[in-house]
Parts: sequence; C-alpha cells; structure tokens
Amino acid sequence: MEFTIKKGVLLDADGCDEHVVIPEGVKEIGEEAFVRNTHVKRVAIPKGVTKINTGAFKGCTALEEIDVPASVTRIESRAFDGCKSLARVTLSRGLTTIGSFAFENCNALTQIEIPDTVTFLGNAFSGCTALRHVSLPEGLRYIDECAFSRCISLEEIVIPSGPESIGRYTFSGCYALKRVTIAEGVKRIWHEAFRECRELEWIVLPKSLDEMGQEVFSYYVHVTDNDDYDCYNGNECFVVPAIAYPKKIEDVKLPELAHPFSLARGFLLHPALYCGTVAADYLAFILRNSEKLEKEILALDAERATRIVERANPSRRALLSLERMAKAGGNEPLAALFAAAAEKKRTTR
Repeated sequence: MEFTIKKGVLLDADGCDEHVVIPEGVKEIGEEAFVRNTHVKRVAIPKGVTKINTGAFKGCTALEEIDVPASVTRIESRAFDGCKSLARVTLSRGLTTIGSFAFENCNALTQIEIPDTVTFLGNAFSGCTALRHVSLPEGLRYIDECAFSRCISLEEIVIPSGPESIGRYTFSGCYALKRVTIAEGVKRIWHEAFRECRELEWIVLPKSLDEMGQEVFSYYVHVTDNDDYDCYNGNECFVVPAIAYPKKIEDVKLPELAHPFSLARGFLLHPALYCGTVAADYLAFILRNSEKLEKEILALDAERATRIVERANPSRRALLSLERMAKAGGNEPLAALFAAAAEKKRTTR
C-alpha cells in the first residue's frame, strides 16, 4: 500500500492490500483517502489519529472490521458510508462526534455501542438493515433526524435522559421495533420520529415530555372489508400502538392543526391528520387522559356534534367509543347521535 501523507494528514492510500496498517505519526485520515477501495478488509488505525474525515472509507465494500482508538474524537460524515461488509465496529471513549451518514448502509453491522463521551450523534446509522442492538450513552446531548431510520432489524431502543429532543424520522421505517423507552429529561419528539414502525407494541413516554409532532408513532395499513376502520381516503388508515403515558394530555403541546381540543377542526384527526380516521385505542387514550376533552364532548349540542362528525369523519369504532362515553356521562341524546352515525357507516360500506 502506498500512502500520501502531508503534515500528518493521510491524503491517499493506493494499493490492493487486504490488511492495511496506517503509519505512526498520522494525525488525521483525510477526505476519501480510501474511497471505493474494494480490496481492503482490515485497517489498523494507530494511536494519535484524532479525526476520520468525510468519506475516508466510503464505499470500501470489503472492509469487515474497524477499531477506532481512544485518540479519535470525531468521525465525520459518510466516513464509512456503504461499507456493506462491515460487521464489527469498536468505538472508544474519547469520541465526541459521529457525523451524518457516517455508517449509512453498513448492512452487515449487527450491533453498536456508542461510548459515553459521545455528545453529538448525526444521521449516522440509517439503512443499517442488520442492526439489532444499539446502546446509547447517558452523555448524549443531540440525536439528529433519521439517525436510525430504516434499521429494519432493530427490535428495542432505550433513549437516555441526555438529549432534550428526538429528531424527525429518527427511527422511521424500523419495521421490527417493538419496544421504545424514553427516559425522563426528553422534552420533544418531532414529526414522524417513529413512523412506519409496524411492530411497535409498547411505548413508555416520560413526564418531562412537553411537545409532540405530527404522526409520531403512526403507520399506514391497508384495510378491506373491515369494520374496525373506516378510511377517509380509500383503503389506508393509521394504527397507533399502546402508550404508557404518565401525564395529562393537556400538558403536552401538539401540532396546532391536530390539537385534540380543537373541536372545530375535528379532534378525531389526531394523529391521523391526513387520513381522517383514528384507531379506537388512540381515541381511548385521548379520552382517558383528558378530562377537558371529555367535558367538551359531553357539552356538545346536537347541531355542533353533527357538524364535527361530518367534518372529522371518524371511524365506526371511534363513534362507538364516543357513544359509550356519552352514555356513561348521562348524555343520552348525544349517545344516540353517535350510535346513528356509526350505524350509517356500517350500512353504507
């Protein structure tokens, strides 16, 4: 392997060696130094290297393992992007930043433990389709959008207390994700952070949560001839998993257009804002956690209730849930209105 090194920066590595030892004295691995080298399988990085620059090993499709020494503080964007054979990555304490797309599409990687010195995690592991286990440190302060999107083998994730927010699409498309635990300290979950996580069974949200974006936990399913869902736009509906939520929903800022108390806009549209339907379990969650909403519903007169039903176009199951709530609250006329609307949906399918 022939190296080009200037002022401590490894600028280029040319050759067909499978096992590469980077010379002592190198302080940085330069941008695209090994880019698209399809021969190298292992690289020994010496102590003293402080940074792996943008695209340094991008497209090294034969690279199988990498040990990052404690002297490295930054792994820049796309450093190992597309290393589809990379099955083992060891990150050492001392690392503070993992840039965007740093390990994108590393399809052989099955686990990653991020050291507790890392404070910034960019969109680093999207498309790592074999990734099953992720350990996030308490010291983490920022998780960028799409950080683990399309990690289709990931089954469980625990978000530590360090980051105040979870970015947009952070875990979107993680089809196998079943359990999500978000620790106290997280305040915001942005739009579609867990969208299309089709196997979600359980989500634990913290008391510290103050704000949620649209469609955070929702996904589309195709429905045909099913009384459980009545779909506004044909055959696509949102389904929302079980949620363990320890505070009243009034305490959380929701998107303005999907705010559950905005009855004029149709509270039943949250979070299925674009679909016009809502799963009965999510409606039950809203009602269970919102005394204010229950009072507003029970206070509706027939004219306003009819207008809301027509505008929101709730599912038949949602209407039956509303009927039961109205009966329990002693509002028989309102219960009859919801029952009639549910029956109309049944007979007009």
